[in-house]
Amino acid sequence: MGAWYGVLAPKGTPKDLVTRISTDIAKAVATPEMRSSLVHLYYRPETAAPEQFAHSIGEDIRRLGEVIRSAGITAE
Repeated sequence: MGAWYGVLAPKGTPKDLVTRISTDIAKAVATPEMRSSLVHLYYRPETAAPEQFAHSIGEDIRRLGEVIRSAGITAE
């Protein structure tokens, strides 16, 4: 499990809008200037399709939920 950073949109955001935003971000991240800036800030410039990103979030939630339950952690 690694840290991820991304852009999130409210549930119900039209798929065509999500696709457009994702495509525009991927284009920006692909530019040498943006990649250099991100690397300088210690980020790994990677992009993923919205479905891949949603899957990653879901997997992290599932794994962390297991850790929390097995450790007996509860909200105060």
